[in-house]
Amino acid sequence: MKIYRVTTVYYDNKNIQHQQSEVSMVDSDIKNFAKNYNEIDWKGVNNIVYNKDSRRIIQTGGYSSDRGLFCDLY
Repeated sequence: MKIYRVTTVYYDNKNIQHQQSEVSMVDSDIKNFAKNYNEIDWKGVNNIVYNKDSRRIIQTGGYSSDRGLFCDLY
């Protein structure tokens, strides 16, 4: 079981972006709510940004020895 830092963003009816507080979540919980969970390259990921409106992960970040420090957009 891996734990990730998750930031959730959403938009109101005036199309203004809002951000909820960061939370720690285990991968099995993320898999249950993120539509694109299986599209993510999880190697080295330790934080994600989740769009609550589309139920998709839109950004991942972390570090791995082969990629170095990285940020992927989805």
